[in-house]
Amino acid sequence: MAVTELTPGFSDPVHDSANAFRAILDAMARPGRIVDLPALPEPPKGFDAAAAVLALSLLDDDTPVWIDPGLRNAALDGYLRFHAGCPIVDRTDRCRFAFVGAEAFAALVEDLPIGDPDYPDRSATAIVLCDGLTGGVRRALRGPGIQDVAHLAPKGMTGQGWESLTRNQVLFPLGIDTIFVSQGQIAALPRSIRISAEEN
Repeated sequence: MAVTELTPGFSDPVHDSANAFRAILDAMARPGRIVDLPALPEPPKGFDAAAAVLALSLLDDDTPVWIDPGLRNAALDGYLRFHAGCPIVDRTDRCRFAFVGAEAFAALVEDLPIGDPDYPDRSATAIVLCDGLTGGVRRALRGPGIQDVAHLAPKGMTGQGWESLTRNQVLFPLGIDTIFVSQGQIAALPRSIRISAEEN
């Protein structure tokens, strides 16, 4: 891909990435809370601006990335390689980050690295692209960073996807972390959070 075909990254990389990283930390510290991201860049074709922010803020040449075939294209490959320098891998068990559409998420969860007892941090983070962060299948969340209970209902997230994350939580301190993204917003679901269908 020619450099001229690339969409731009952050206009002020140092300042914008620092602000975005703070927003990501806020989302991780308050699971289920919808957080607005600052400084949204133009995403590559078929991608989401919030997902682009996470890529620009979290990826580097030491973070192998797997991309859902339903999302992957030459424009996205070129964007990630140019702006983040990250290797793009074809095997889910070799990635540190995975970008996946919400409807395909259930089939992916159990194939991602969950870390090992000595190095639980060697797990993957799934970045799930949704049509919205409200209006979908609703689940109750309990655990660190949540006072009593929080609720999250990303649009496009299936019941099977939630079931996969419920099984993932049982693995704690192993397991994957998940960040839902849509239209400039994110909501995080660390592996420590308990998920249920209860609404009270």
